Amino acid sequence: MHGTSAQQMYGTNPEITSSLMNSYAYDTMLTWLESSGYNVETNSSNWGNYSNNENTNNQVEKAGTNKSWSANNIYDLAGNVGEWTSEKGEKGQIQRGGSYYNEGNITPAGIRQDTSKTITANNIGFRPIIYKTGNSVIEGYDNPYIPNGFTHIEGEWNTGYVIKEETTGNEFVWIPVDGYNLNLERSEFEKTFASMEKSTDSIEIAFRISVYTHGGYYVGRYEAGIDNTSGDNVGLPVSKKGVEPWTNISMNNAKQSAQKMYEQNNEINSSLMNSYAYDTMLNWLKKQDYSISTYDVDTNSSTWGNYKNNANGTKELTGSNESWKANNIYDIAGNVWEQTTENYKDEVVVRGGDYLSNRRCFASRNKRPCIARKYI
Repeated sequence: MHGTSAQQMYGTNPEITSSLMNSYAYDTMLTWLESSGYNVETNSSNWGNYSNNENTNNQVEKAGTNKSWSANNIYDLAGNVGEWTSEKGEKGQIQRGGSYYNEGNITPAGIRQDTSKTITANNIGFRPIIYKTGNSVIEGYDNPYIPNGFTHIEGEWNTGYVIKEETTGNEFVWIPVDGYNLNLERSEFEKTFASMEKSTDSIEIAFRISVYTHGGYYVGRYEAGIDNTSGDNVGLPVSKKGVEPWTNISMNNAKQSAQKMYEQNNEINSSLMNSYAYDTMLNWLKKQDYSISTYDVDTNSSTWGNYKNNANGTKELTGSNESWKANNIYDIAGNVWEQTTENYKDEVVVRGGDYLSNRRCFASRNKRPCIARKYI
């Protein structure tokens, strides 16, 4: 594998950094190409140097030999030689894209192949990436986009910008991601019952692209509430004040219900919170100029959440108490645990504590059935 060679490419340049392609960069690139009409998932034969392409000579060609083997001006992503990435596999390292002796319908551009990283062959190479050294500010974070059918009802971008859907009354709060003070990333907090190091999670490429395109994302202002169904079923959740939190639902059904919320909307997508979105939201709250005794996200959130030692020890309707909100988001601390897409061994990770918890840190990870909070 040639990670060191890729790093040396611009190792002395103070402005840019070069490295071996990582899976995030590779998948983002492929998603972009797919949106331009290139088949990256099932059959890339017609735009790559594969054995079943009529223009091939069944051999490794010099880079950029054939114009028909380019996609959006990037050459040889499909076929020619497989490309090492920094992604790790069970056997060693992941390579992408297939090679000249493969068929494009068997090893399309998006293929992952798990290979020992000590192997060398004339059909395995690599592709470097370059990027600006250091942090760069993402545009749009301080000017939240408003989807069609929604209106801004209160708050500013840095204090809790709230939008409301005109037809349903659902409300969401903007989480700004500027790429300098705040990045979209997972974090470990002081109190936890399921260490981040031992948990796993993934992030949809489309979500990551949207965040860095628009400078943030919206999170449900309230815990997901019951509308037309309850219990362990798939239904249509709401994000409204004064409704019963949706509990006693499995992670799979919570995930499907969250996705269903806006599945008919061509402009926005909804999903169950992943750990990247949840931790970024918490880090945003930490970066505000709040007194640590008022909004402690690491050790003790008793003073601003529905916990056993701060309330009546009962589950409340969403948004019941004005003192249980932060930056216009209600009930992150306490009331009911909230499911995420994060997994700890074979169990689902939930966040935030509940009305039976005593001084639980809202950022903590735990494992038990709970409600779902979604984002768009």
